[in-house]
Amino acid sequence: MAMEIDADCIMIPVPDHTGDTKANRRLAHAITQDAPTGIAVDVRDLLTRSHPVPSTCARHKERRGPLPIEDHCITVREHRPFPLKRVFFVDNVITSGNTLEACAQALGFGTGLVYADASRL
Repeated sequence: MAMEIDADCIMIPVPDHTGDTKANRRLAHAITQDAPTGIAVDVRDLLTRSHPVPSTCARHKERRGPLPIEDHCITVREHRPFPLKRVFFVDNVITSGNTLEACAQALGFGTGLVYADASRL
């Protein structure tokens, strides 16, 4: 994953269906360990959910279709201003891409995706 990083960037962990970002924070920090020398990677825990939502992964396994973007309830945590750089939303699973779109809509920007199996970290 770190091979995709070619300039200073910000990694924002995607909250799971309960709003917790622990697994994706761990994944983001692991990716920063392998970032090329001289490139600054900043992990910012900015997103959560206003309330729990059905698991997108479970919906996918049950063939129930993706959760609509507007039903993801992604919200931005209170935070201090930071310099804008390329933004990657870090998630350990991808199905339809709706969660990433909900993150981009909540934050107002976001240009990338980094994903992997965080259970191996």
